[in-house]
Amino acid sequence: MAAIAFPGPSGAAPRSWEPRLVPAPRPVRRSAPVGGARRSGVGPATYRRRRIVAAIVGVGLLVGIHVVAGVVTSLVVSATSAAASSSTSSIGGPTPPTAKAAERTHVVQPGDTVWGVARRFQPHGDVRPLVDAMVDARGGRPLQVGERLVVP
Repeated sequence: MAAIAFPGPSGAAPRSWEPRLVPAPRPVRRSAPVGGARRSGVGPATYRRRRIVAAIVGVGLLVGIHVVAGVVTSLVVSATSAAASSSTSSIGGPTPPTAKAAERTHVVQPGDTVWGVARRFQPHGDVRPLVDAMVDARGGRPLQVGERLVVP
């Protein structure tokens, strides 16, 4: 590739205008690193920061998994213990029906609902079966303030 150069006003007497060809400068070639590998421009400090971030993310994931596993385990244990305690007495045998009915009564207060009473007697797990049993036992009648409600 060539370029056209024009003589400038550099002290020489002006001659007739004559363009002339001047060779273009050659591009500078950089030598390849040893082994042919290209350098990415990432220094050791960048790699160190990346490793620290990866370690923090890994520890966060492990802590999250541990927390979720603990919550699931506590829910399973509470559900099984609630099921076991509702069907057996403190001696280990089945609870007699008369003692069970006497222990599980509730006097209805203003603002009470069947769902709220069921949740009070069964704080963990699914209360829908208990609510269905309470509604069936009452024949679908609404709660009245001061009424004694027997929880099955």
